[in-house]
Amino acid sequence: MKNKFSRLMVIPTVLILAMFILTNIARAQTSASPKYGLIISPLIQEYKGKPGDTIKGSFRVTRDFQDTTRSVTIYPYAKDFTSDGTTGNPLWIEYSNPDEVKVDSSLESWITINDKEVSIQKEAESKDITFTINIPKNATGGTKQAGIIFTENKSADKLSDTTQVGISSDIAGLVFVDVEGQRSINLDISDVNLTDLEGNTQLFNIFEYLPVTVNTTVKNNGNSIVEPGGDIFISPSGKTEITPTLAFNQKAGRILPKSSRVISETWDNAFWVVSKNQLNSETSLVDSIFNKYNLGFNFGKNFKIGVFDVVVKVIYFNEKSEAALATKTVPLIIFPWKIALGILFVIILIVIKNIIVKKVKKNRETKKTIVKEKEVIKE
Repeated sequence: MKNKFSRLMVIPTVLILAMFILTNIARAQTSASPKYGLIISPLIQEYKGKPGDTIKGSFRVTRDFQDTTRSVTIYPYAKDFTSDGTTGNPLWIEYSNPDEVKVDSSLESWITINDKEVSIQKEAESKDITFTINIPKNATGGTKQAGIIFTENKSADKLSDTTQVGISSDIAGLVFVDVEGQRSINLDISDVNLTDLEGNTQLFNIFEYLPVTVNTTVKNNGNSIVEPGGDIFISPSGKTEITPTLAFNQKAGRILPKSSRVISETWDNAFWVVSKNQLNSETSLVDSIFNKYNLGFNFGKNFKIGVFDVVVKVIYFNEKSEAALATKTVPLIIFPWKIALGILFVIILIVIKNIIVKKVKKNRETKKTIVKEKEVIKE
């Protein structure tokens, strides 16, 4: 038996949906494809249903071309997707044959698009693309997701198109169906790593300055979509009484079933904070190398130097609607070691100078003593 997924591919232009795909903000937005001049609204359709139910829905597609004489015909089709495991961007699932499609859980196989071919010839003309979702009686509970993709490539069939010609410029609307039944909601934190302004990790988590970004990889082991919350606590190591430093998941990202997502929050509340200078084409090579960063000072803020504990606490509601908690702790050291090395170097130079001065002075005094002794002997 072949693997369930024969190929996983990303549709590049659909990545513009990624910032919306799992967020509450997405529900009120529209998407435009600059190449096509098509606008789809809304970006996301969410439904609830029971096994055996029939759901009807639609997306509105509006023509918005600069070239008003262009003939436009689109061919909508459905495709399952999962998450890329990092950013929450959609990773579209390509089945090599119908046997790989699990009818009890594949939303793609439940969707019937009523119009296989849609012509939009007038400027600013809109067409409603309607579809029907037939939830099978043996459907498993939890969240199912698929996209309805709009393409001008007539051959872009979900099974027959192996080269995916032209699919890179498609746009899509996303469909989520929450199926009633046995649900499981369980999150765990698989990793927490800290990065600097450039997104780089540091050896032993030793950073010179803030900002420090806390990147938390949260895994959804259940079968339902989850929008976690929580707090990040950053305090001197060993301190017992701590207060929240950062809110977790401020962008309200949601995590698809059986997938992971990295949620990042940045800590920059300190007396001195590094920022990037604005560089442009007129910036000299010297400035681009030596003046790339700027060390700013936030008066009224505390110094952040020492050893800290970074405690990430993720809160979510399980299938029983009970609050559940996942937590993970990592160490953080903030120490401006380059400045410290510079100061140490200056101190060493001063010590060496004093030693040399004392030695020279002692030699002079020794020579004077010898001269005096010789003069006494002569007398």
